Parts: sequence; structure tokens; C-alpha cells
Amino acid sequence: MMFTACSSSDDGDNTINLVLSQKNVELLYNGEAEIEVSGVDADDCNIETSDDFIADASSHDSKIRIYGHHVGNATITVSYKDKSVELPVTVKPVVNYIGTPVIDFGASLSTIREKETSTYNATYDNRIDYVDQTLTYPVYHRYNFADGKLINVLSEIDIPSITKGYSTFFMQVTNSLRERYSYLDEYKGKYQTIYLFTFKHNFYIGARVAGGNGGWYVYYAKTLDDIKEKLDIHPSISI
Repeated sequence: MMFTACSSSDDGDNTINLVLSQKNVELLYNGEAEIEVSGVDADDCNIETSDDFIADASSHDSKIRIYGHHVGNATITVSYKDKSVELPVTVKPVVNYIGTPVIDFGASLSTIREKETSTYNATYDNRIDYVDQTLTYPVYHRYNFADGKLINVLSEIDIPSITKGYSTFFMQVTNSLRERYSYLDEYKGKYQTIYLFTFKHNFYIGARVAGGNGGWYVYYAKTLDDIKEKLDIHPSISI
């Protein structure tokens, strides 16, 4: 089925119909999708993305090819002369061991409550906890506040150390992070090796083995120094 995006008169009796074969696109991380165009030649269209970190697109063989670079949402805008159509794109994870916490620093506790889709777990002084049990292993998201505003998030992935192949779970965890963020470095701390990532340098992420009974910590903060300071603690974390 074809979906008409827009049409109107151009140069008197001429009518431009810009038509895409889909209203939206879903694809996996590092995946590709092709969209057909009718009414105009795709190679003559201007194609822009709202966020090239998440997804971008280009014309190829009279079609529009969309590339999913990182997990998230973006909008591809296809235009010809004064006609345009927006194509929402959702890039989904291939590997998801870390869940999807709400990373909105400065937000209020009520805002986090509204946006968080995991199951409410508990509320403490300056902290609210959720748990995502829809994943392979439960992930606990701990939101920490100061003066009523979100300052950091600590996620704990509950992978028991007796799990078969436990020693390889750093690959699943870090692969999950690579799907969402840019890898920076491997930090050799005093006590721990911490894998560092960033989201466009707007905030930073660190991951390390939790120790004790097993599992992993993933910590989200505004600065790399905060990541290193908080995660380089042995054997557990108290924020």
C-alpha cells in the first residue's frame, strides 16, 4: 500500500505528488531499510535527518535507503521543491541487557515517574527505584536527586555469578551500550576496569562488573570524573 504524503499545484496545471511506500520505519541497530518513492525521482529529492547519530538516509537506485546507527528515534524529511514528507524512524536494539532508563538530568522526581516505563520498586530520601523484569536478567534503575533534580542514574543488572558463561557477560553489556552510545575508552582504575561511553558528550556512561554475587553496574552522569570516582569502588557502590 502506498501512502500519499502531500500534493499541490506547481507551475499552474502541474501537480507534484510526493509519495512514500511507508508511513514509518522500524529497523534494528546497524540495520538498513529501503523506501520506494513515486511521483518524483528519489534521486532528485533532498533528504535530511533530525539526528544523524540515530539514523540517516540517502537516495540509492531511485529509492531511499535508511541506515540505523544507534538505538533511538529520528525523523527523515524527504522534500522536492516546496513539497515535503516526514518519515519517523525507530532504531531498536539487537542486544538489550541494560534496559532503557530515563536519562534526563535536571528533571524532577514526578517527571521521572511519568516517563519511566519499568515497574516501580521503592522510594527513598532523594531516590526512586524501578525494576525492568522484561529482559533476560532483571535491571534495577536507581534515580538519585539533589535539590529535587535528577543528578545521576545507577542501573544494576542482576546476573548471578553462578550463571553459565557469566565471565562473558561484559560483552553483552558493553555491546548493549555500543548500540546506544559512543565508546570512549577502557579506564583502569585503582580497583576496577571501567568501560566508558558518551552520548554526544552531553552525558557519560560507565560500566563495570558489580562483584560480590555477580551482575553489572551501569552508571549515568554528567561528567567523566563523576563516572570514574563513583565506579572505581570495591566491591560495591553506595551513591
